[in-house]
Amino acid sequence: MNNKIYLPGLNGIRAIAALSVVFSHINNKLDYYSLPKSELLDLANFGVTMFFTLSGFLITYLLLKEIEKTGTIDVKKFYMRRILRIWPLYYFYLIIVIFLNGIQNVEWPILFYIFILPNFKTSFNGVIATVVGSENLVYMVGHYWSLGVEEQFYAFWPWLVKKPKILFKFLVFFPIFYHCCPIKVNKKEAIKMASQLKS
Repeated sequence: MNNKIYLPGLNGIRAIAALSVVFSHINNKLDYYSLPKSELLDLANFGVTMFFTLSGFLITYLLLKEIEKTGTIDVKKFYMRRILRIWPLYYFYLIIVIFLNGIQNVEWPILFYIFILPNFKTSFNGVIATVVGSENLVYMVGHYWSLGVEEQFYAFWPWLVKKPKILFKFLVFFPIFYHCCPIKVNKKEAIKMASQLKS
């Protein structure tokens, strides 16, 4: 697909999502300056959800356009476009952060970030040590979880869109499964499960 697709109507939504995240992060740091926080400005979750929704819509739209134009999806080219768009800056920033904090101060959970699974790390909180390093290092890679979610979405989504029947079933049954079978394990339960496994 050589023709670039641009949807200017989405710029407003992008702006709202970006400002929501920015204002929320500013709000979260107000206590450092002895200023009161405002619950009304705690909008990061909404902003990130909007970004995820936009990203999912745009990727799906492009994939459907490719099917309309070529009759199929070139998954290899799709992966290469995603890799070239995200990986260089992803790893460049990660390398800089590691060197700034000192390689000797980096703990093994940094592997979650190297293999683009930073969002998986929180699943093991309270079960195993998941701290990647100093407080500064943790803060500097704190936003990487969202990149992990996006990359994992890109890994399987083109295969589903390529098969409309499977995609339809997924869109129907996954929300039902997610709603009826929520996986909720708190830290105390996780630690208890881990100790039982060890014994």
